[in-house]
Amino acid sequence: MPTTDPLIRLFEDSRRPARCRGCEARIEFFETRSGKQMPMNAGAVPRKSESDPHTRRVIAFYAAADSHWATCPAADDFGRKGK
Repeated sequence: MPTTDPLIRLFEDSRRPARCRGCEARIEFFETRSGKQMPMNAGAVPRKSESDPHTRRVIAFYAAADSHWATCPAADDFGRKGK
């Protein structure tokens, strides 16, 4: 059955562990295709992956619901640009 969740494309080789400053949860930061850092819940599993034809880096597709922005109880405490 196909997924209807929006997917976030992240470079798999950029994964780095961290802790959320708001709720202290274990998270992982990934680089987006635009070069920004995206906090994801630790242990999130990609739905699929593919090789970027330009950089040959692996792009992993994660459910937007696995973004730490979607689950952090302190998300409103962080100012995000472009809000």
